Amino acid sequence: MIILHGSHPIQSAAENRYDLGFSYLVDQLADAGYLALSMNVGMNYSFENGEPNGCQRTVQIVEQQSVLLKQAMKGKEGIFPCDLKNKGNLSQVILVGHSRADYDIFEVADQTEILGIQGLISTAPSLVSPLSGTPANVPAGIIIPQYDGDVTSLDGGTLFDQLENTPQRTSGTDIIYLENGNHGGFSTALVRPDPFADLDTLPLVMKPEE
Repeated sequence: MIILHGSHPIQSAAENRYDLGFSYLVDQLADAGYLALSMNVGMNYSFENGEPNGCQRTVQIVEQQSVLLKQAMKGKEGIFPCDLKNKGNLSQVILVGHSRADYDIFEVADQTEILGIQGLISTAPSLVSPLSGTPANVPAGIIIPQYDGDVTSLDGGTLFDQLENTPQRTSGTDIIYLENGNHGGFSTALVRPDPFADLDTLPLVMKPEE
């Protein structure tokens, strides 16, 4: 399970560690028997080393980290702070994206030369541009939080329609409308409540723990 964060305010990709906002989920997945990672893809959303091009940097980061994962799974030591020898299977990978990364996971699935993508999960999707290719023909799940104070257009519905209306896709697409959910509740690294939330709805938003 590989988790990618979105394009939240980023000055320095090294200092704005939004990947840490999914540590709770990584721990829960690990306890359930998954090899789970939350990757820092802040470089894709910053202007460090030149202006980013789409989500190409995200694809590069995921591929580079996957090379290291493959080495660690074969027994190479010193790459990660834990022993990954004979753990995980890079041919059975589920990508999870939040916010802008919900676009990125489809691009990673389309362009990866290392990972075998078996499923995609989009949480509070933000679609800023059309997908560049045909979406991967794997099961996809979409979660739309009711009171999304960031993506008020609830782009998950648009994404669902795109997937359902792609003739090449024969895999299922599920959509969940999360009542009383908001944009920032998925990540402990984000400002709560959503910075652009409708003040009238704030009392109705579920607690992040929920």
